[in-house]
Amino acid sequence: MAQIARPRVITRLPQLPFELLKTSSATVTPNAFWLKQADLTGTDGTDVTWVDAVASVTPTAITTNKPKLATFGGARYALFTAANAEGLKYANASLTTLNAALTSGEFTITILAYTTSVVASGTLLDKGGNGSFLWMLSQDAQGSASGGQRFGVWSRLATRSQALASGKPHVFTYVRTTVGSIIQERLYVDGKLDKARAALSPGANGSSAVGIGGLAAGGGSYWYSGGIGEVQVHNSALTPDQIRANANALLAQAARSYLIDPPSVAGSLNIGIIGDSINDPAFSTGGVFSSALHTYLDTVLTARLGITVNITAKGVSGATTNDWTPGTATFEAADLAFEQAGCQLVLTMLGVNDAAVSNRATSLYSGNLGRTIDEQVARGRINVVFPPIYPTSDSTNLKTKEYVAACEQIVDGVSVFGGTVRAWDNFNTDGGTGNLTTDGIHPNSGGQQVLAQMYADAIENAVRSLNWV
Repeated sequence: MAQIARPRVITRLPQLPFELLKTSSATVTPNAFWLKQADLTGTDGTDVTWVDAVASVTPTAITTNKPKLATFGGARYALFTAANAEGLKYANASLTTLNAALTSGEFTITILAYTTSVVASGTLLDKGGNGSFLWMLSQDAQGSASGGQRFGVWSRLATRSQALASGKPHVFTYVRTTVGSIIQERLYVDGKLDKARAALSPGANGSSAVGIGGLAAGGGSYWYSGGIGEVQVHNSALTPDQIRANANALLAQAARSYLIDPPSVAGSLNIGIIGDSINDPAFSTGGVFSSALHTYLDTVLTARLGITVNITAKGVSGATTNDWTPGTATFEAADLAFEQAGCQLVLTMLGVNDAAVSNRATSLYSGNLGRTIDEQVARGRINVVFPPIYPTSDSTNLKTKEYVAACEQIVDGVSVFGGTVRAWDNFNTDGGTGNLTTDGIHPNSGGQQVLAQMYADAIENAVRSLNWV
């Protein structure tokens, strides 16, 4: 019989992102609230009426239309619709106490927002005007509807250079600070540093109004579609701990538990897969496509759990753990796909190419894989982790054996360890099935069915341990 270690489930699974972003700092009271979701009171669908309680300032409509009140996930928002040219503005004269910082000094702006539809250059917030911004945050400032949130002067500081999923609240924090003699701008997403760079020189419109949901200068343009629940302004550069503390508080208010909503709430169990050619849907060898593995997995899990299962497999042929560390193109593209698909669980299986091709030191393999898993945990996703398949090469098996032990240490306490697939040649005469690979490592149809059962065992254990089914 094939030597398969049964999956084991670690009892402590990931908590919500705002619980994982530990900080020793208390929240910092803003110098101004340009919107405050807790004070957006009234009936949904009616015009927003808001007064900044700190500065006693009331915004006006950029044109004639104001955003509408809305409730989303238990939190309150001003809901902007681009087609209706809805936006708010604060006249420059009302910002006197903040202007020195907002024009040239250090400051921090924190925004709780979600998008309802992606609009090219849809502006959440700006001070300045078209072509002469002091700073702005937009969905995309490059004129395309890709939805990549961007901060900075003419919004050139992009969030992961990718869109963040439409319809989900996020906290964006823009910090302008001085590092030595260099003015630097930093973008944090949900309390975590996303991008940093030397700031561009600000535009000339330091006396311009601030626009929310559209450009205030020139009567408005580049309208935003989505909810903005809070805009906090600090006339200093907050520390990373303070940024995390404020983000945690906003995420808690926004009830971001949707990130790991059970299938009964989300409507389905949505699974993302990280890996190499074994999980690359486009890869084939010996006439067998890796996508068939995911079809088998879908069939098995649907039958066992009695719920709809959706699989987003993003394996890349030839990939190593180096290719899957946060910040790489491979990781960021997959992370975006997982967010858009609403993945509550991610299965990771990496290491064959680290061992067989790169002969990567176990410490480096462990470090790479740990960062990949940590980032999934920070996104609120449950992790199921499989070490690489033992290939038939004895020398590679020695390295892979070290990887197995490393995987067990990495996942302890935060993930499900999926078990170990021993050398494929042990499957060769398993119940008369015959050889289960096409080339000594890539599973054929029979091998895919064996692997799908192993995947299903680990995923089912994780899902049932959470009482999701």
